[in-house]
Amino acid sequence: SFTCQDRSQPQTPQHHLWMDAMTIGSSWGLNRMEGPEQYQNSTQLIHILINNVAYGGVLTLNVGPAADGRIIPAQQERLLDMGDWLSVNGAAIYHTKPWREQKQNATGALPEIYYTLGKGGEVYAILTAWPTTDEVNLDAPLASGGVVNGSLLTAGAPMTVKVTVHTSGVTLHLPALRPGQLPCKHAYVVKLEGVK
Repeated sequence: SFTCQDRSQPQTPQHHLWMDAMTIGSSWGLNRMEGPEQYQNSTQLIHILINNVAYGGVLTLNVGPAADGRIIPAQQERLLDMGDWLSVNGAAIYHTKPWREQKQNATGALPEIYYTLGKGGEVYAILTAWPTTDEVNLDAPLASGGVVNGSLLTAGAPMTVKVTVHTSGVTLHLPALRPGQLPCKHAYVVKLEGVK
């Protein structure tokens, strides 16, 4: 079976595919009375996409073209930002399914972290912001053997992330990057291999 509801984001995995149909703004067509301040920003839209995929859903995002078919610049910007983010982090979204844990809530210096399961058994930890600390404790992933490999997805070759294994999870030791060195904007993905 399949569920499709406007702006519906279940916070538990469903036993069937579900779709969140939503708009960038509040109107399903182009509303010239809406300005960019009424639109969800790129970060919000990417976080909705991440949430939906982590819980086994998909996102249908409506844009309202002008009468001549053009998509207005404020909406173009958001779509291009989503495309840029997916060009770096698409492995954590495309062809994935919900993992046994979907989300780790934000605590202190750590942002919300979502999880997806890749088709090769790898787990993707999706950080919704770059943490203010270089050490990120993940409670859900447990080592399936002795070694866990971590890599930060980038536009080029992934960056190695050192992973320390504990009995109650793993700790990621993120590279010390300045804002201009981050692999993308909006959310960051660490691929984990060797976890269950």
